[in-house]
Amino acid sequence: MPELSSPPKVQIIPPGMRRWDGSTVLIAHDCALLERFTGKSYSYRTVNLKTGESAHIFSKKEPLRESEYMAVIERALTIRAPVAAPAPDFRVDVRLGESVSRERLAEVLSHIFGELLPEHGYSYRADQAGLAAHILEALCRRLVSLSEAGVGIGKTHAYLIAAALVKRGRFLDSWLKYPGMTFIDEMPVVVATSSIALQKAIVQGYIPKISRILLEHGIIAKPLTCVIRKGKEHYLCERRLRLLWLDSKSAGIKQLLEPLFRKKGAIDLDEMDSLDPYIKRKIKVTGGCGRSCSLRKSCRYMAFLNRVC
Repeated sequence: MPELSSPPKVQIIPPGMRRWDGSTVLIAHDCALLERFTGKSYSYRTVNLKTGESAHIFSKKEPLRESEYMAVIERALTIRAPVAAPAPDFRVDVRLGESVSRERLAEVLSHIFGELLPEHGYSYRADQAGLAAHILEALCRRLVSLSEAGVGIGKTHAYLIAAALVKRGRFLDSWLKYPGMTFIDEMPVVVATSSIALQKAIVQGYIPKISRILLEHGIIAKPLTCVIRKGKEHYLCERRLRLLWLDSKSAGIKQLLEPLFRKKGAIDLDEMDSLDPYIKRKIKVTGGCGRSCSLRKSCRYMAFLNRVC
């Protein structure tokens, strides 16, 4: 084989064939060991078969013997097939006192809608991703946004994921620093729904699913949590329950009311499917609920308020 005036790009050839810098001695671990006689010594170089990366490893006066192959494989053939690059870090959970930039949050949001949600069976919708980006920007810039979106775009996912990233990235924590006040751990996110059905869907369906996806892909370090806050008219009033019981002459109504006396804790009337709207209106907490109520100390609704507020 004629000598080459300049070395070509590394291209591995079958063992035994001559090349500009010598011959292939052995192949192992996705690497080839090349031997070249310089006139004074034998020079050995490794070449990665997949990337073409090469490096000189040693020289010796005598050519390498077969009995030395194993030592070379164990010690010298270190240019292996490239290890898969680590997955990009899209984590947004940070420690108290830190925050994630608006640009970083936008990048993570794009990754979620463009890659993660489709991976979990959700189709990519450009309008949904755009709405989420708009909500994220509005939250970060402390703006008021009036957004209108058609049916099927996926509004709930859009605003919940945007809000979750802003919260976990602590972008809004700086709002909580006031003279004379301690630093509150996290800025809460409040979502007001138009119906009880959507409220239940968010708490029981959307947030748990979103939390699992974000946890699985390392975007958050701990699950998303939420609590329901309802107006007082959704809860049972102790005083009005007793009044209806005493005033009612219907055995059927009393039969419906009787289990309510035995239940523990505050009673959410939205969960009482056995009661018709008329009865719920008669026993719900009203605007007149106050300190003057004779049952205040034993009221389950007041105990509930003192616990969660």
